[in-house]
Amino acid sequence: MKRRTFPTLAGVLLIAAAVAQAEDSLWMTDLAQAKEFAAQRKVPILVQFAGTDWCGWCKKLGKEVLSEPAFKDFAKDNLVLVLADFPARKQMDPRSLHKTRNSRNAIR
Repeated sequence: MKRRTFPTLAGVLLIAAAVAQAEDSLWMTDLAQAKEFAAQRKVPILVQFAGTDWCGWCKKLGKEVLSEPAFKDFAKDNLVLVLADFPARKQMDPRSLHKTRNSRNAIR
């Protein structure tokens, strides 16, 4: 049981990370652009898959971690952040939906 705890927790944290607001200039939505930007800066990409309008853990992580100045300062210099949002209740712009689907497929 303990062996499953860490991977589960890590998965929840990565998925939940999507609560961070896409409007924040640190977050990108186009994985192809993020790959180019990360290659130029020589930093890793953190892709966050979530449903920002339905995922309670995502909202909690966003409020308690991703919106904190310490995380933003770290990410600004050390990561390229990509938000792949899969909302349940709101309509997505077709261009955003295409980018999100491409992000999901590119990670597989």
